[in-house]
Amino acid sequence: MVLYVMAIDTMNIAATMIAMGGPEGLGVVCTPGGCFQVAVLVKHALIALSGIIGILATLSYLSDARTASHEEHSRVQAETDALKAFVERVRSLAPDSPASRGAGPTTTISTGSSTGTQQIRAAYEETLMAVDHYDEDYGEPLAQNMQSELGPDVTNAVVSGSPLSPGLQQAVVAAAETCITQREAFSEELATEMDALANASAPLQSIERALTKVQSEPRIDGFDELADRWERLDRMEHACTEVVNDRRASLADRDAFDLAEYLYSSTGTPFPVLASAAALASEIHAERQRTTDMLTRVV
Repeated sequence: MVLYVMAIDTMNIAATMIAMGGPEGLGVVCTPGGCFQVAVLVKHALIALSGIIGILATLSYLSDARTASHEEHSRVQAETDALKAFVERVRSLAPDSPASRGAGPTTTISTGSSTGTQQIRAAYEETLMAVDHYDEDYGEPLAQNMQSELGPDVTNAVVSGSPLSPGLQQAVVAAAETCITQREAFSEELATEMDALANASAPLQSIERALTKVQSEPRIDGFDELADRWERLDRMEHACTEVVNDRRASLADRDAFDLAEYLYSSTGTPFPVLASAAALASEIHAERQRTTDMLTRVV
């Protein structure tokens, strides 16, 4: 797997690629400079985000991730509904007459007539192939898409113009119902991931608010006030590490590393929680350095 993060130098923003091992190795991130434990990565802010971007931009990983997961969930639900409508239409068809079935798949259909398999093709086009995202996600002709959904045997019978027998009708319904079951299971996985992402986002947003408050404070000259400031920043840094550890455990418990990569790779990083936590940790680290500078002037 690969984690894409943003590394910022003095004037330029450049993409840096960090190689990451398998799911069991999410606790270790390797870079050309060596390998680091995730806790160390977060604590020392391997991801360097300067004030050019700011905290709100660092949390854009989470916003993009939420958008991606919600969009995928909506699309899966739309396909599930379309498949259910397809099944109902196929069930409502009357099988072709025995004479038509005996004529074989090469029988010429007179103008204006419609065999059951023709109606199945029409139903497929008007349901599953009619979802708003079909062209973007699939963009396939009917036969190709139907084969991936219903299997080659059913598809060959439907697209060849074979008469609709009760057995073929039942096979089409059974194959479509299997697709429905699979999508409903995937929809549940997506709903669980959305909840997990929200649970990870909430503490990071809380840390972001606390850090913004610290950054907005006027210059402090008292030792006790600076010591308190340091301790607050230290708690924020530890909280970032806890978020990463909790997220790692959540993905491992659900075996959801591949799901995360599938959902979030297009957003810039397949691990938006880690990227956001590390980016916040970098801001915290910079603020702690400023606090240290102020402390050295007081003592």
